[in-house]
Amino acid sequence: MSKKNTAEQVEQVEQVELVNVAPKEQKPFTLETVNVHTLVPTRDWRRSLAVTSHLSGILEWYGEKDSYITCFKNEFGKYEILQGNQRCKALINEGAGDITVKMYGALTEAERLELSADIIATSLDRLDVYRALWFTLKGVKSITQWLKAISAVGFKQVMYTTRPKSGDLAFSDKEKTAIVNARKKVPAELTPLEKYEQAVSIALLSNRWQGMRQSIEKVAKASPEVAELFEYGIKARNAGFYTNLPASCVTVNEKTDKNGKITYSYEVDFNDPNLQKCAELGVKEYALLPEADLFIKPETSATANKGADEKEPLVDIDINMEEFIEYVGAFANSSKLQLLIYRLFTADIEGVAYMKSYVTEVGATTN
Repeated sequence: MSKKNTAEQVEQVEQVELVNVAPKEQKPFTLETVNVHTLVPTRDWRRSLAVTSHLSGILEWYGEKDSYITCFKNEFGKYEILQGNQRCKALINEGAGDITVKMYGALTEAERLELSADIIATSLDRLDVYRALWFTLKGVKSITQWLKAISAVGFKQVMYTTRPKSGDLAFSDKEKTAIVNARKKVPAELTPLEKYEQAVSIALLSNRWQGMRQSIEKVAKASPEVAELFEYGIKARNAGFYTNLPASCVTVNEKTDKNGKITYSYEVDFNDPNLQKCAELGVKEYALLPEADLFIKPETSATANKGADEKEPLVDIDINMEEFIEYVGAFANSSKLQLLIYRLFTADIEGVAYMKSYVTEVGATTN
């Protein structure tokens, strides 16, 4: 493939061609009259404080241009909203009673997610998504299983939940190139939309979604209780959270750099029996047990392993102090000298540098 063609593909990576694609079969529904107060919100709906002011006068225009609320009868026999949570709230606020809705029959979870896609795409929070991905992965970390999990939870939902803090969902040039390369790994029998979403998923699992992937995979084979304790991966790499855990489940790896600075990394044994007990009881309840031995995070500093009575060595001062004191004695009342002596007694590097500068300035002799 020429560089020109590759560049063109990168520029077009956010576009999905749907030319000559057969329309997807529509799920059958009926129009039914129900009381608006009997409708229950979508189970994934999180915007409880959603503004409905833009829906003023809804009684006058409701039903026009396919504006009906869509529902289905859930497993509890309730009429659960698929799309139209805000419209339902607005209708109740304006005193509506019986209304017409588009009613679907029994739905599978995949069908429910598809029919409420516009809501799901912005409704689940991070914990919901991590939990759903964890359960769908079923302990398998392969790229194939990840693609199945993302598809089941919803490509749009994962994309929205893992968006950058800026909120900008646009792909970087690096990501666009990765998406173009990932297209070679996508099965040919998929629809153009499915090919696009799978290629993006493959690329982002090694880029934007890498942190999410690593976090969830850390607890991929943990028990449901332990996975929930770590919020299905959200806290799996949070060293601060480890201080709530049994010491037996955390291994500390120490590293010293060329400057003597000590840093630590940590590994958690997610199959540790004490961790399982902690997960079942909860961190607060476990900490109250007489036998509880909680992990203590070591200090990250060059003095972390020094004894309590061992002091930092003083700064080496290569100046003949007797000559210096004799020479500058006449200037003992100067504020500059007082500052120098103060810094001398603190024995810090800055003080020594200041003293050397002073010695050079007044002409005192040094070794």
